[in-house]
Amino acid sequence: MLRFPMLILAGVLGLLGIMLGVIAIVTHLCIVCSFGVPYLYPMAPTKGGE
Repeated sequence: MLRFPMLILAGVLGLLGIMLGVIAIVTHLCIVCSFGVPYLYPMAPTKGGE
């Protein structure tokens, strides 16, 4: 599902579009939780101090 938006970003903005797309995806993955645990918990815990 992300292939076409990334393709459009790359086509319109070039390397900057790819970087913005990847940053948006990683930011989204930091927010998404599965069973109460963030997807990227081992690498980037979103709850400070725990």
